[in-house]
Amino acid sequence: MTRPSRLPAIILLCIITLVGAASAQTDLSPIFDEPTLTEIAALRADWHTRPTEATDLIHERYSELDGFTISRASFYFEGYKQYVMVRYPLNYSPEGSYPVMVYHHGGESGIYYSSAISFDETFTTSCVADSAFVLAPTYRGEAFVGGDYLGNRMSEGPVSLWDRDCDDAMAVLTAFLAVTPEADTRRITSFGRSRGATVAYHMAVRDIRLRRSVVMFGASDFRHENILQDCQLEVDEGIEATNTLSRKVMANIVGPWLAGEMSLEDARHLLTGWSIRYTLHGNLKFQLHHGDADDAIVIDHAILVDQIMQNWGAGLPEYEFFSYPGGGHNPAGLDGYEERVEGYICLEAEGGITAAPVPEPMTSIKVWPNPFTTRVQLEIAEQVADKSNSTGSTIWILDLRGRLVQRLEADSGSTGHFTWDGFDQHGATAPAGVYLAIPNNPGPGAEVGEGIQGKRILKLR
Repeated sequence: MTRPSRLPAIILLCIITLVGAASAQTDLSPIFDEPTLTEIAALRADWHTRPTEATDLIHERYSELDGFTISRASFYFEGYKQYVMVRYPLNYSPEGSYPVMVYHHGGESGIYYSSAISFDETFTTSCVADSAFVLAPTYRGEAFVGGDYLGNRMSEGPVSLWDRDCDDAMAVLTAFLAVTPEADTRRITSFGRSRGATVAYHMAVRDIRLRRSVVMFGASDFRHENILQDCQLEVDEGIEATNTLSRKVMANIVGPWLAGEMSLEDARHLLTGWSIRYTLHGNLKFQLHHGDADDAIVIDHAILVDQIMQNWGAGLPEYEFFSYPGGGHNPAGLDGYEERVEGYICLEAEGGITAAPVPEPMTSIKVWPNPFTTRVQLEIAEQVADKSNSTGSTIWILDLRGRLVQRLEADSGSTGHFTWDGFDQHGATAPAGVYLAIPNNPGPGAEVGEGIQGKRILKLR
């Protein structure tokens, strides 16, 4: 008997193997699928527990340039030594009181002294230059380029992006305010372009000390379909994504996940954290600028934010979006933005950058039971109307770092009785701990001071 040949089976097996290898794909939808409410709540809880206190801010070197006094200051945050450039107001005197602007740089090369000096040189007035401290932080793992004026340094730590950059910016602001009695904590703003604009988004959401923010051509959605398509094409076909945002997602999220170095949960958490669209709310105060010909960060990012803010009912005077026909990824193409920015953050009257309204003091709050586990009752025993709120029927719940946890409106049919169920403003259960209850809005930064009248301490078990 002739033995049957096995050659066709072997050939067939090889063909099947080769076809399988050629068509192998990795579906990225597990990462890019929309986050759940639980995932968004977990993100907020993560932000809520991160430290924002830097220590040992020291002005290491001073210089004079273009009429400004500038300094290189160092501070320590999460064990890393970092650097910030400080630009003093042109009208500075030690006896004065001055607003503070946090300037968030673009790009990935750190802070250059020239950009922190000149970012507002085309403004039509000198309201910022005359009246404001400007803090220009490096983020961890970046260069501080001070040249012959301030010297060059490198901030310690692994390179961070966006929400971690926000951690660094919040920390240096805290440290600067702690050692600068001339800084007015009621008049704090931020200004960012490109990468810095995304950081400015995050700071507007997370730091209630900010009075207003200016966001210029920043990314808001790292799940944008163009980013997914770029990353999927690179994974499937080996065609490297060239867009900056896509490269960041590939390098920091998709690549580590594919290599088994990052769990799916962590990959989704990081992508959601970068995408500020999921944490916007109607009480934010920022001005948005974007050119419709921007090919680095497409205007879709701004349009999406505007749709979300409109849905929240946000509008003038605290929120506004400007689209610039033909404008690219450069402020030079955003005709007239300078005047709009100045009109938003400055006052023509003496005093410089807009101050937050100062409410009248409230005499006391009654609280029961305290400590509490699931629900606490609060009552304003005697109330003086807040000049910025004719009804005055608001209590702010803050954590001990001064961050907003919940804003309570008076119970139905009452102007002075409130109930807190222990949930934060985004629907997540607040962690056990100590909280401050303050009638009405005390103004950014004021809640951590000792002089707030009517403040009560709550303990959630």
